[in-house]
Amino acid sequence: MREFRVSVLNEPGQLALVSAALSQKLVNIRTVAGFGAAGPVVTFITDHEERAREALDELGLRYEEAEVLSVTLSDQPGELARISRALADAHLNIDSIYVLATRQGQTDIALTVSDPGKARQVLGLET
Repeated sequence: MREFRVSVLNEPGQLALVSAALSQKLVNIRTVAGFGAAGPVVTFITDHEERAREALDELGLRYEEAEVLSVTLSDQPGELARISRALADAHLNIDSIYVLATRQGQTDIALTVSDPGKARQVLGLET
C-alpha cells in the first residue's frame, strides 16, 4: 500500500481536480487528508496505485509516494499510545497516520514511518 502526497495550489477546486482525475481512472480513494496554509498538500491512499500515478502524471502535479503500514488495533484507550511509544523507543518517526476502518471493537490504521522495515519488526507485522 502506498501513500500519495500531492502538492496543490492554495485555491478553490484543487481537491475537486485531483479527485475527478482519479475517478476518471476508476481509482477509489480509501482515505484522504489535506493540509493547507503554506505549501498545501493532499495525501491519500487508493485502491489502485498505478492508475493513481497515471492520473497525477497527466495533471502534471508534483507528488511523492511513501510505503504504508497497516495495523489493526483494539478500539480501546491506550492502543495508539502503545504503538506510538514502541515506534518512538525504536527511534522511528511517524510521518502520517490515517484511520482506514472501524469494526467490531477494532480500528484499522495506516501509517507511514521513517523506516518501514524496522517498524514492521517493532510492531510484529509480517513482511
